[in-house]
Amino acid sequence: MKKLCFVVLTALLSLQNTQAQSKIFGKIHSTDNTTFEFVNVLLMNALDTTLVKGTITDSLGQYEFDNVNPGSYFIKGSMVGFGNGVSDVIDYHGQYDLEISTISLTGGVELSEVVVK
Repeated sequence: MKKLCFVVLTALLSLQNTQAQSKIFGKIHSTDNTTFEFVNVLLMNALDTTLVKGTITDSLGQYEFDNVNPGSYFIKGSMVGFGNGVSDVIDYHGQYDLEISTISLTGGVELSEVVVK
């Protein structure tokens, strides 16, 4: 009996551990395919637009969110001087890694001059 309980407990823990390793990941670039480092990337709840997790892109414009609970989300990317990029709504079940299609930031905004007094 103890052996059976041990086997069942081990199986349940390994299932939980496998699910906890899933992630949502993707890439952000400009409309001319230039990759950006340090883009703010937010995982937002699609139902009420609350922030769930945040991260930044690496030198290749890639990001990832680990250990995401199942739910409906969208991803928002932003960087100073560029327009925001937003993904479609994602229905995430939490069982597998999910790659999001590339998010594009709209063209940069060039400021005129700044006067400091």
